[in-house]
Amino acid sequence: LAPHPPIPTGKFKFRAFAADGHMKLDSAAMRALNLLPQPGDANKNMSLYGLLNKCKTSIGSRLLLRWLKQPLLNKADLEARLDLVQVFVEDHQLRQGMQERFLRHVPDLA
Repeated sequence: LAPHPPIPTGKFKFRAFAADGHMKLDSAAMRALNLLPQPGDANKNMSLYGLLNKCKTSIGSRLLLRWLKQPLLNKADLEARLDLVQVFVEDHQLRQGMQERFLRHVPDLA
């Protein structure tokens, strides 16, 4: 990995979440699409969330959950997100470097 700049300790940014631009799914739609594990499911991997959640932090798991519950409506925004995800899926060294260098220093704000 190439050298990285020092970690900006204590300099995390907050962003307001705007619901416009996102689809609003009700519980019946989420259940029909099998997005989330159902109570009593013996295997949590039987839902889309269970299959996709390989997140290393609680914040990442919650973000994935929000993305599944409120998918983007704008095609360009969705394609930009998919392009970024593809970079991390294909580049193991980049992904591992981000996990080791940055993600372990992000506090959980839940």
